[in-house]
Amino acid sequence: MGNFSEQSLKLFLFTFGFFTLGLLYYWLVRDSTMLSEYLAISHYTKEIKFLRIDWFPSFVHQFSFIIFTWLVLERSYLWFSLLFWFIINSLFELSQAMPSEYLNYFPKVMANYFKYGTYSHEDMFAIVGATVVAYIVMIKYKKGI
Repeated sequence: MGNFSEQSLKLFLFTFGFFTLGLLYYWLVRDSTMLSEYLAISHYTKEIKFLRIDWFPSFVHQFSFIIFTWLVLERSYLWFSLLFWFIINSLFELSQAMPSEYLNYFPKVMANYFKYGTYSHEDMFAIVGATVVAYIVMIKYKKGI
């Protein structure tokens, strides 16, 4: 991995673990998926209220992609990493609230995502919060913690 320092490797492994946790949460808890149906747990996770942190996958996705991008760019381009994923994820979240008459302007896969997705204020706050947390982590790592 070229100039991947020990510090960068630790951050990568932490972020990868965090991303995996978010993915597992999404698959097992947030929505009824084939995996949660197969494991016969989808009914139980909906009844356990303290597990219902629906914004968590959005937070994890935003934070992880910012950090992964920053690490791949050799801990350079801090603002690019932050703004790129903030803009992409915000647009995708906001587009889920788009009126259906505009969906024909998008490729079918995107139109279906916008049509069947659900806009959430909590997801938007998670995107903003994860961007701020990623910024703090990046600044601390640039300073060597």
